[in-house]
Amino acid sequence: MEDTKSARTWLRIFAAGYLVCCALLLVSLFTPIPYGDLTRIGRISEREFGWHEPPPPIPDADVKTWPINESDILVIGDSFSVRYAWQSKLVGAGYKVTTTHWDNLGGVLCDDFSGWLQKSGFKGKVVIVESIERLLYDRIEKSESCKTMKHSFKPTPPPSGRPADGVPSAARRVAAGPVARRSAPARAVHSGNNRTCASCNPAHRHAARSRGT
Repeated sequence: MEDTKSARTWLRIFAAGYLVCCALLLVSLFTPIPYGDLTRIGRISEREFGWHEPPPPIPDADVKTWPINESDILVIGDSFSVRYAWQSKLVGAGYKVTTTHWDNLGGVLCDDFSGWLQKSGFKGKVVIVESIERLLYDRIEKSESCKTMKHSFKPTPPPSGRPADGVPSAARRVAAGPVARRSAPARAVHSGNNRTCASCNPAHRHAARSRGT
């Protein structure tokens, strides 16, 4: 009897563990893979905030760049900008745009940024600074303590493939539902001439905040 009782106890323990593993497996199978930074870091369901429908098509002719001395607009951004997706709207409107990554500038916009722009040959009227929210505070803090730009201008070329042709494969597993808003950054446009660019003044460095809306 004692042997039978022990066997039943161990069988119950094994069955309980097996059911827990099955439940975790089902949760994993039916949980969409996180695609955006905010859904991954915030552990938010892609079913509510994921990419449900393909983005509007981007004409190939609008995915292009110009030398900095010919550009009307300079974009300083991160991964949300180097795909040249939203810049295509500016190009389609007739503007000449050049883009560079934060890393090419050492991740800072120093006090002599306006002079650095002139030395780089920029003659345009608009500088757009874009940053993902989780890195924004650190970038602003480092910029406020930076006096001199140490890196020469280096453009980021357009991607070899088409930017955002369709819904990412990780997001295709999301069940159909209302069109969700993808985690993407807002854009802050700093306009003015290249001597009084708003982003040149540490007191006005409010680079674009990325919002999960």
